[in-house]
Amino acid sequence: MNKNFLRGAALALVATFSLNANAATITGELFIGGEAVAIPGPGLGDAIGISFTQGFLVTGSSGDFAAAGIVFGNTGSINDFLFSDTNFLLLSIGDFSYTLNSMTVDLQTDDSLAVFGTGVLSAAGFDDTAYDFSLSVDGAGNLYSYSATLAPNPIPVPGALVLMLSGLAALGFRRRG
Repeated sequence: MNKNFLRGAALALVATFSLNANAATITGELFIGGEAVAIPGPGLGDAIGISFTQGFLVTGSSGDFAAAGIVFGNTGSINDFLFSDTNFLLLSIGDFSYTLNSMTVDLQTDDSLAVFGTGVLSAAGFDDTAYDFSLSVDGAGNLYSYSATLAPNPIPVPGALVLMLSGLAALGFRRRG
């Protein structure tokens, strides 16, 4: 009776938590570019933020972005930001929208700027997915060119850990019996 109870409990545990590992997360990368100006300007060395002169231009895509028809030449919207901003909608294109949760300035000189951030990418029909944002701004004078990348954050799916641990527990119970 005890063995049957343990087997049933292990089976119920695996069945319950296995659904978490089958999330429809967003895959692929998005590469964009465009023009920007420093806030308050004119140089990047003492900038406290970036203002984008217009929307962005897609320079490349893969995965679910490409499958959704977001390819080279498409345009999207990108919002201006201060380096101290957190938890705001940064960009959107098609059904995809990216909320930037945190950022750090990795490099800041008079003619160059590198910003790295983490956030959440959302789209209809997908689970919210952790994505990284990297921005590089270069140039001289008042107008700069930028390129940016959205790439998946390599955070493991929580359900996978639960499945692995429950499998190890089941093996342990089986060896005892």
